[in-house]
Amino acid sequence: MEKKDTNRVHVLAIPYPSQGHINPMHQFSKRLSSKGLKATFVTTIFISQIMKPELTGSDIDFDRIPDGCDECGFSEAKSVDNYLVRLQDAGSRMLTELTQFCIIGAAFFMHACGVDYIYYYAHCGLLSLPVPSSAVPITIPSLPFLELRDMPSFTYVVGSYSSYFEMVLIQFSNVVQADFILVNTFYKLEQDGLKQTRFDFLWVIRSSEMAKVPDWFAKEMGDKSLIANWIPQTKVLPHEVAGYLFTHCGWNSTIEALCLGVSMVSMPQWTDQTTDAKLVEDVWKIGV
Repeated sequence: MEKKDTNRVHVLAIPYPSQGHINPMHQFSKRLSSKGLKATFVTTIFISQIMKPELTGSDIDFDRIPDGCDECGFSEAKSVDNYLVRLQDAGSRMLTELTQFCIIGAAFFMHACGVDYIYYYAHCGLLSLPVPSSAVPITIPSLPFLELRDMPSFTYVVGSYSSYFEMVLIQFSNVVQADFILVNTFYKLEQDGLKQTRFDFLWVIRSSEMAKVPDWFAKEMGDKSLIANWIPQTKVLPHEVAGYLFTHCGWNSTIEALCLGVSMVSMPQWTDQTTDAKLVEDVWKIGV
């Protein structure tokens, strides 16, 4: 048994330490384990404290790494720029230790393929940035004609989260050196408004945004509403009473709704969400 375990393929899964990235990689790790592989799910020290209930009794192994914000998470860094500097510093030290084991690396691009295509175009200098309004409709091979509002917001809003944008583009710096690329396709596969619908609804709002909800709202809605700071979306959406998902069209939420057959009402905010919403409405035709 000991010898057999030694010969098992061991997969180390490390998601970007942000809420929308954690669950997909966690589920992926459990899937690998169910197929007989040894899986170790790695997250930051701070996030591991939040996930403790989920990690109990799991078939996969868990480990923690520092990100420079071990006590209070992202809020400890005060800014995106500062957090990414801390993360890169801590992550580089960890990778230096891992490379001595000759680890084979695989990167996951957590966007719709069309979004990655646009970013790769920008990385290669084939798309002038910021994209001017005079350039519409924007023509990129294999994609539908795109208006400015359909593009990832990074590409046309000057100075929009520049640190994140640089991080997104640098992902493509060595993509041409990859031994292979696997692409998955899934082609087959406001307050008064809520009140007036008279439908039951579950509203998930970050704790930092709760102050924006009027005190009277939950009282007036009574048992027609449930407001929470976080939910396990993959457990809620399959329920028979889930009619549709009102979403910002982050890729992970979008892919979960796609896989579970739930229609979407899209309200994209930034980065890849605007392009995801375009695909949801006009290409896949599974939402508005």
